[in-house]
Amino acid sequence: DFTEQFLDASGNSYRLVSAGTVFKGDAKTTELLLPDTITEIGSQAFSDMVLMVKLRLPARLEKIGEKAFYGCVQLQDVTPLFPLTCTNFGANAFASCSMLPDFVLSDEITSLPNSLFHSCKSLKNVRLPAKLQKMGSGVFWYCYGLTNVVPYIPYALSGTIPDYIFNSAPVRTERLCLDNPNITGFGAGPFGNNQFKYVDLSKTRITSIGSPWAGNSTVSEIIFPKTLREFTSQTFHSFNGGNNQSVDVQFQGDVPAITFTSNQALFYNTSSQTKFLFRADYSNQSWHDYIDTYLDKEVDIGDGKTAVFVRKPTAAEVTTFKQRFPGLKSPLYMIRLQPYNMMDRYVYFKWMPAGFMIFVK
Repeated sequence: DFTEQFLDASGNSYRLVSAGTVFKGDAKTTELLLPDTITEIGSQAFSDMVLMVKLRLPARLEKIGEKAFYGCVQLQDVTPLFPLTCTNFGANAFASCSMLPDFVLSDEITSLPNSLFHSCKSLKNVRLPAKLQKMGSGVFWYCYGLTNVVPYIPYALSGTIPDYIFNSAPVRTERLCLDNPNITGFGAGPFGNNQFKYVDLSKTRITSIGSPWAGNSTVSEIIFPKTLREFTSQTFHSFNGGNNQSVDVQFQGDVPAITFTSNQALFYNTSSQTKFLFRADYSNQSWHDYIDTYLDKEVDIGDGKTAVFVRKPTAAEVTTFKQRFPGLKSPLYMIRLQPYNMMDRYVYFKWMPAGFMIFVK
Protein backbone atom coordinates (compact mmCIF):
# COMPACT_ATOMS: atom_id res chain seq x y z
CA ASP A 1 0.00 0.00 0.00
CA PHE A 2 1.72 3.17 -1.25
CA THR A 3 -1.17 5.49 -0.46
CA GLU A 4 0.21 6.29 3.01
CA GLN A 5 3.01 8.75 3.78
CA PHE A 6 6.50 7.46 4.50
CA LEU A 7 8.64 8.76 7.39
CA ASP A 8 12.42 8.82 7.40
CA ALA A 9 14.60 8.56 10.49
CA SER A 10 14.31 12.29 11.09
CA GLY A 11 10.53 12.22 10.96
CA ASN A 12 10.24 13.84 7.54
CA SER A 13 7.23 12.60 5.52
CA TYR A 14 7.28 11.55 1.88
CA ARG A 15 4.81 10.35 -0.71
CA LEU A 16 5.48 8.14 -3.69
CA VAL A 17 5.39 10.21 -6.89
CA SER A 18 6.78 7.75 -9.45
CA ALA A 19 7.36 4.03 -9.90
CA GLY A 20 10.16 2.36 -11.80
CA THR A 21 10.18 -1.33 -12.67
CA VAL A 22 10.91 -2.70 -9.21
CA PHE A 23 7.68 -4.73 -9.33
CA LYS A 24 8.15 -6.03 -12.87
CA GLY A 25 7.75 -9.81 -12.86
CA ASP A 26 6.74 -9.89 -9.18
CA ALA A 27 5.09 -13.26 -8.47
CA LYS A 28 3.96 -12.66 -4.86
CA THR A 29 1.96 -9.42 -4.67
CA THR A 30 -1.81 -9.83 -4.98
CA GLU A 31 -2.90 -6.26 -4.24
CA LEU A 32 -1.32 -2.94 -5.30
CA LEU A 33 -2.55 0.46 -4.10
CA LEU A 34 -0.99 3.49 -5.79
CA PRO A 35 -1.24 7.02 -4.36
CA ASP A 36 -2.89 9.99 -6.07
CA THR A 37 0.49 11.75 -6.19
CA ILE A 38 1.47 9.60 -9.18
CA THR A 39 0.47 11.08 -12.54
CA GLU A 40 2.43 8.74 -14.81
CA ILE A 41 3.15 5.02 -14.77
CA GLY A 42 6.23 4.13 -16.77
CA SER A 43 6.89 1.40 -19.30
CA GLN A 44 6.73 -2.17 -17.91
CA ALA A 45 6.37 -0.80 -14.39
CA PHE A 46 4.09 -3.59 -13.20
CA SER A 47 4.22 -6.04 -16.09
CA ASP A 48 3.94 -9.79 -15.48
CA MET A 49 2.71 -9.48 -11.91
CA VAL A 50 1.00 -12.80 -12.42
CA LEU A 51 -0.75 -13.00 -9.03
CA MET A 52 -1.98 -9.42 -8.76
CA VAL A 53 -5.77 -9.41 -8.46
CA LYS A 54 -6.54 -5.93 -7.15
CA LEU A 55 -5.18 -2.57 -8.34
CA ARG A 56 -5.91 0.95 -7.19
CA LEU A 57 -4.94 3.52 -9.82
CA PRO A 58 -4.16 7.15 -8.93
CA ALA A 59 -7.23 9.38 -9.25
CA ARG A 60 -5.27 12.01 -11.21
CA LEU A 61 -3.32 9.60 -13.41
CA GLU A 62 -2.52 11.07 -16.84
CA LYS A 63 -0.37 8.47 -18.61
CA ILE A 64 0.14 4.71 -18.58
CA GLY A 65 3.30 3.60 -20.36
CA GLU A 66 4.03 0.81 -22.80
CA LYS A 67 3.41 -2.66 -21.34
CA ALA A 68 2.83 -1.11 -17.92
CA PHE A 69 0.50 -3.94 -16.85
CA TYR A 70 1.26 -6.43 -19.61
CA GLY A 71 0.68 -10.05 -18.62
CA CYS A 72 -1.10 -9.37 -15.32
CA VAL A 73 -3.24 -12.42 -15.98
CA GLN A 74 -5.17 -12.39 -12.67
CA LEU A 75 -5.95 -8.66 -12.63
CA GLN A 76 -9.72 -8.24 -12.26
CA ASP A 77 -10.44 -5.57 -9.64
CA VAL A 78 -9.27 -2.14 -10.84
CA THR A 79 -10.43 1.22 -9.37
CA PRO A 80 -10.97 3.65 -10.87
CA LEU A 81 -11.10 2.05 -14.33
CA PHE A 82 -9.96 4.29 -15.86
CA PRO A 83 -9.39 7.73 -14.29
CA LEU A 84 -10.97 10.28 -16.63
CA THR A 85 -7.72 12.28 -16.44
CA CYS A 86 -5.87 9.41 -18.13
CA THR A 87 -5.74 10.18 -21.84
CA ASN A 88 -2.36 8.75 -22.84
CA PHE A 89 -1.64 5.03 -23.17
CA GLY A 90 1.41 3.16 -24.40
CA ALA A 91 1.29 0.14 -26.68
CA ASN A 92 0.35 -3.17 -25.02
CA ALA A 93 -0.33 -1.37 -21.74
CA PHE A 94 -2.95 -3.95 -20.70
CA ALA A 95 -2.29 -6.68 -23.26
CA SER A 96 -2.75 -10.24 -22.00
CA CYS A 97 -4.65 -9.09 -18.92
CA SER A 98 -7.03 -11.93 -19.56
CA MET A 99 -9.36 -11.16 -16.62
CA LEU A 100 -9.56 -7.38 -17.06
CA PRO A 101 -13.21 -6.29 -16.57
CA ASP A 102 -15.28 -3.85 -18.63
CA PHE A 103 -14.20 -0.21 -18.53
CA VAL A 104 -15.00 3.31 -19.73
CA LEU A 105 -12.42 5.48 -21.47
CA SER A 106 -12.31 9.27 -21.27
CA ASP A 107 -14.02 11.00 -24.20
CA GLU A 108 -10.98 13.26 -24.41
CA ILE A 109 -8.82 10.44 -25.72
CA THR A 110 -8.03 10.92 -29.41
CA SER A 111 -5.70 7.97 -30.00
CA LEU A 112 -5.38 4.32 -28.88
CA PRO A 113 -2.01 2.61 -29.48
CA ASN A 114 -1.13 -0.79 -30.91
CA SER A 115 -2.42 -3.88 -29.09
CA LEU A 116 -3.61 -1.86 -26.08
CA PHE A 117 -6.06 -4.57 -24.96
CA HIS A 118 -4.77 -7.48 -27.03
CA SER A 119 -5.97 -10.83 -25.60
CA CYS A 120 -8.10 -9.29 -22.84
CA LYS A 121 -10.44 -12.24 -23.09
CA SER A 122 -12.88 -11.23 -20.33
CA LEU A 123 -13.89 -7.91 -21.87
CA LYS A 124 -17.54 -7.88 -22.88
CA ASN A 125 -18.66 -4.26 -23.22
CA VAL A 126 -16.53 -1.30 -24.30
CA ARG A 127 -17.50 2.32 -24.94
CA LEU A 128 -14.95 4.04 -27.16
CA PRO A 129 -14.09 7.76 -26.76
CA ALA A 130 -16.34 10.12 -28.68
CA LYS A 131 -13.32 12.08 -29.94
CA LEU A 132 -11.27 9.07 -30.99
CA GLN A 133 -9.49 9.82 -34.26
CA LYS A 134 -6.83 7.13 -34.49
CA MET A 135 -6.45 3.48 -33.49
CA GLY A 136 -3.30 1.41 -33.71
CA SER A 137 -3.20 -2.16 -34.97
CA GLY A 138 -4.66 -5.01 -32.94
CA VAL A 139 -6.25 -2.85 -30.21
CA PHE A 140 -8.86 -5.55 -29.42
CA TRP A 141 -7.25 -8.47 -31.22
CA TYR A 142 -8.15 -11.84 -29.67
CA CYS A 143 -10.64 -10.34 -27.23
CA TYR A 144 -12.75 -13.46 -27.55
CA GLY A 145 -15.44 -12.39 -25.08
CA LEU A 146 -16.10 -8.95 -26.58
CA THR A 147 -19.79 -8.69 -27.47
CA ASN A 148 -20.55 -4.97 -27.57
CA VAL A 149 -18.50 -1.96 -28.70
CA VAL A 150 -20.07 1.53 -28.88
CA PRO A 151 -19.52 3.12 -31.30
CA TYR A 152 -18.10 0.24 -33.31
CA ILE A 153 -16.15 2.56 -35.62
CA PRO A 154 -16.10 6.15 -34.27
CA TYR A 155 -17.18 8.72 -36.84
CA ALA A 156 -14.09 10.85 -36.18
CA LEU A 157 -11.83 7.98 -37.26
CA SER A 158 -10.32 8.67 -40.66
CA GLY A 159 -7.89 7.20 -43.17
CA THR A 160 -7.12 3.47 -43.13
CA ILE A 161 -8.83 1.12 -40.69
CA PRO A 162 -5.80 -0.43 -38.90
CA ASP A 163 -4.67 -4.04 -38.98
CA TYR A 164 -6.51 -6.56 -36.80
CA ILE A 165 -8.29 -4.04 -34.53
CA PHE A 166 -11.26 -6.38 -33.99
CA ASN A 167 -9.85 -9.59 -35.43
CA SER A 168 -11.15 -12.63 -33.53
CA ALA A 169 -13.19 -10.33 -31.30
CA PRO A 170 -16.69 -11.61 -32.07
CA VAL A 171 -18.70 -8.45 -31.47
CA ARG A 172 -22.37 -9.43 -31.55
CA THR A 173 -23.44 -7.41 -34.53
CA GLU A 174 -24.77 -8.84 -37.75
CA ARG A 175 -24.43 -5.54 -39.62
CA LEU A 176 -21.19 -3.73 -40.37
CA CYS A 177 -22.22 -0.33 -41.72
CA LEU A 178 -19.42 2.20 -42.14
CA ASP A 179 -21.04 5.56 -42.81
CA ASN A 180 -17.86 7.59 -42.52
CA PRO A 181 -16.68 9.17 -45.81
CA ASN A 182 -13.26 9.80 -44.24
CA ILE A 183 -12.44 6.07 -44.30
CA THR A 184 -10.26 5.45 -47.35
CA GLY A 185 -8.84 1.97 -46.84
CA PHE A 186 -8.37 -1.15 -44.74
CA GLY A 187 -5.33 -2.72 -43.18
CA ALA A 188 -4.87 -6.47 -42.83
CA GLY A 189 -7.82 -8.34 -41.33
CA PRO A 190 -9.35 -5.67 -39.04
CA PHE A 191 -12.67 -7.56 -38.93
CA GLY A 192 -11.44 -11.11 -39.46
CA ASN A 193 -13.21 -14.10 -37.90
CA ASN A 194 -16.37 -12.21 -36.98
CA GLN A 195 -19.92 -13.19 -37.89
CA PHE A 196 -21.33 -10.37 -40.00
CA LYS A 197 -24.26 -11.06 -42.32
CA TYR A 198 -24.54 -7.63 -43.93
CA VAL A 199 -21.67 -5.29 -44.84
CA ASP A 200 -22.28 -1.77 -46.21
CA LEU A 201 -19.24 0.26 -47.28
CA SER A 202 -21.17 2.49 -49.70
CA LYS A 203 -20.45 5.74 -47.84
CA THR A 204 -16.72 5.20 -47.50
CA ARG A 205 -14.13 6.33 -50.04
CA ILE A 206 -12.04 3.21 -50.31
CA THR A 207 -10.28 2.74 -53.65
CA SER A 208 -8.83 -0.73 -53.10
CA ILE A 209 -9.63 -3.64 -50.83
CA GLY A 210 -7.88 -6.81 -49.75
CA SER A 211 -9.31 -9.13 -47.10
CA PRO A 212 -10.45 -7.08 -44.10
CA TRP A 213 -12.95 -9.75 -42.98
CA ALA A 214 -11.28 -13.09 -43.74
CA GLY A 215 -13.10 -15.93 -42.06
CA ASN A 216 -16.56 -14.31 -42.02
CA SER A 217 -18.40 -17.35 -43.32
CA THR A 218 -21.86 -15.84 -42.66
CA VAL A 219 -21.73 -12.78 -44.96
CA SER A 220 -24.62 -12.92 -47.42
CA GLU A 221 -24.72 -9.33 -48.67
CA ILE A 222 -22.05 -6.68 -49.22
CA ILE A 223 -22.17 -3.24 -50.82
CA PHE A 224 -19.05 -1.57 -52.23
CA PRO A 225 -18.73 2.20 -52.89
CA LYS A 226 -18.37 3.98 -56.24
CA THR A 227 -14.75 4.79 -55.42
CA LEU A 228 -13.58 1.15 -55.37
CA ARG A 229 -11.12 0.42 -58.20
CA GLU A 230 -9.25 -2.78 -57.36
CA PHE A 231 -9.18 -6.03 -55.43
CA THR A 232 -5.70 -6.64 -54.05
CA SER A 233 -6.01 -10.04 -52.35
CA GLN A 234 -8.47 -12.52 -50.81
CA THR A 235 -11.48 -10.21 -50.66
CA PHE A 236 -14.05 -13.02 -50.40
CA HIS A 237 -11.95 -15.26 -48.14
CA SER A 238 -14.21 -17.94 -46.57
CA PHE A 239 -17.42 -16.22 -47.75
CA ASN A 240 -19.87 -19.12 -47.72
CA GLY A 241 -23.08 -17.12 -47.53
CA GLY A 242 -24.36 -18.55 -44.25
CA ASN A 243 -27.19 -21.06 -44.37
CA ASN A 244 -28.30 -19.99 -47.86
CA GLN A 245 -24.82 -20.38 -49.35
CA SER A 246 -25.31 -17.31 -51.54
CA VAL A 247 -23.63 -13.91 -51.49
CA ASP A 248 -25.13 -10.79 -53.04
CA VAL A 249 -22.26 -8.47 -54.03
CA GLN A 250 -23.30 -4.96 -55.06
CA PHE A 251 -21.02 -2.41 -56.69
CA GLN A 252 -22.22 1.18 -56.83
CA GLY A 253 -19.70 1.77 -59.61
CA ASP A 254 -18.00 -0.51 -62.12
CA VAL A 255 -16.63 -3.76 -60.79
CA PRO A 256 -12.95 -3.24 -59.90
CA ALA A 257 -9.95 -4.91 -61.45
CA ILE A 258 -8.00 -7.77 -59.88
CA THR A 259 -4.44 -6.60 -59.31
CA PHE A 260 -2.77 -9.64 -57.80
CA THR A 261 -1.33 -12.72 -59.42
CA SER A 262 -3.53 -15.58 -58.25
CA ASN A 263 -7.05 -14.74 -59.38
CA GLN A 264 -8.57 -17.78 -57.75
CA ALA A 265 -7.28 -16.53 -54.38
CA LEU A 266 -9.98 -13.88 -54.59
CA PHE A 267 -12.30 -16.64 -53.39
CA TYR A 268 -9.80 -18.37 -51.10
CA ASN A 269 -11.34 -21.07 -48.88
CA THR A 270 -14.80 -20.43 -50.35
CA SER A 271 -16.99 -23.47 -50.87
CA SER A 272 -17.60 -24.50 -54.47
CA GLN A 273 -21.29 -24.68 -53.49
CA THR A 274 -21.46 -20.98 -52.70
CA LYS A 275 -23.14 -18.84 -55.36
CA PHE A 276 -22.10 -15.23 -55.91
CA LEU A 277 -24.36 -12.67 -57.54
CA PHE A 278 -22.40 -9.63 -58.74
CA ARG A 279 -24.30 -6.45 -59.51
CA ALA A 280 -22.79 -3.20 -60.75
CA ASP A 281 -23.43 -0.13 -62.85
CA TYR A 282 -22.86 -0.96 -66.51
CA SER A 283 -20.82 1.74 -68.17
CA ASN A 284 -17.75 0.05 -69.61
CA GLN A 285 -17.60 -0.23 -73.40
CA SER A 286 -15.35 -3.27 -73.16
CA TRP A 287 -18.41 -5.13 -72.01
CA HIS A 288 -19.99 -4.85 -75.41
CA ASP A 289 -16.86 -6.16 -77.13
CA TYR A 290 -16.60 -9.01 -74.68
CA ILE A 291 -20.23 -10.07 -75.00
CA ASP A 292 -20.06 -9.95 -78.80
CA THR A 293 -17.19 -12.44 -78.67
CA TYR A 294 -19.08 -15.04 -76.62
CA LEU A 295 -22.69 -14.33 -77.56
CA ASP A 296 -24.76 -17.47 -78.21
CA LYS A 297 -21.75 -19.72 -77.65
CA GLU A 298 -20.98 -22.34 -75.05
CA VAL A 299 -18.09 -21.33 -72.81
CA ASP A 300 -16.25 -23.68 -70.46
CA ILE A 301 -16.39 -22.21 -66.96
CA GLY A 302 -14.65 -25.10 -65.20
CA ASP A 303 -15.81 -27.78 -62.79
CA GLY A 304 -17.44 -29.64 -65.66
CA LYS A 305 -19.87 -26.83 -66.45
CA THR A 306 -20.46 -24.71 -69.51
CA ALA A 307 -22.32 -21.43 -69.90
CA VAL A 308 -24.23 -19.84 -72.75
CA PHE A 309 -24.23 -16.03 -72.96
CA VAL A 310 -27.45 -14.62 -74.41
CA ARG A 311 -29.22 -11.31 -74.63
CA LYS A 312 -32.21 -11.07 -72.30
CA PRO A 313 -34.58 -13.54 -73.94
CA THR A 314 -38.33 -13.68 -74.37
CA ALA A 315 -40.25 -16.73 -73.16
CA ALA A 316 -40.22 -18.17 -76.68
CA GLU A 317 -36.46 -17.64 -76.95
CA VAL A 318 -35.94 -19.44 -73.66
CA THR A 319 -37.70 -22.46 -75.13
CA THR A 320 -35.57 -22.22 -78.26
CA PHE A 321 -32.35 -22.05 -76.29
CA LYS A 322 -33.34 -25.08 -74.23
CA GLN A 323 -33.91 -26.99 -77.46
CA ARG A 324 -30.57 -25.86 -78.87
CA PHE A 325 -28.71 -26.63 -75.66
CA PRO A 326 -30.26 -29.71 -73.99
CA GLY A 327 -29.78 -29.82 -70.26
CA LEU A 328 -29.98 -26.08 -69.66
CA LYS A 329 -31.32 -25.13 -66.27
CA SER A 330 -33.59 -22.16 -65.62
CA PRO A 331 -32.02 -18.78 -66.28
CA LEU A 332 -29.88 -17.58 -63.41
CA TYR A 333 -29.43 -14.00 -62.33
CA MET A 334 -29.16 -11.03 -64.63
CA ILE A 335 -25.93 -9.47 -63.46
CA ARG A 336 -23.60 -6.65 -64.43
CA LEU A 337 -19.87 -7.06 -64.27
CA GLN A 338 -16.70 -5.71 -65.83
CA PRO A 339 -14.98 -8.67 -67.55
CA TYR A 340 -11.91 -10.34 -66.11
CA ASN A 341 -9.35 -12.50 -67.91
CA MET A 342 -10.28 -15.66 -66.04
CA MET A 343 -13.24 -17.87 -65.27
CA ASP A 344 -13.37 -18.71 -61.60
CA ARG A 345 -14.85 -22.08 -60.72
CA TYR A 346 -16.59 -20.68 -57.67
CA VAL A 347 -18.61 -18.11 -59.61
CA TYR A 348 -20.89 -19.69 -62.17
CA PHE A 349 -22.84 -16.62 -63.15
CA LYS A 350 -20.92 -13.45 -63.67
CA TRP A 351 -19.75 -11.02 -66.35
CA MET A 352 -23.29 -10.15 -67.45
CA PRO A 353 -24.32 -6.51 -67.93
CA ALA A 354 -27.96 -5.40 -67.86
CA GLY A 355 -29.89 -6.82 -70.75
CA PHE A 356 -28.19 -10.21 -70.83
CA MET A 357 -28.65 -13.56 -69.13
CA ILE A 358 -26.45 -16.56 -68.66
CA PHE A 359 -27.59 -20.19 -68.76
CA VAL A 360 -25.53 -22.85 -67.04
CA LYS A 361 -25.63 -26.54 -67.92
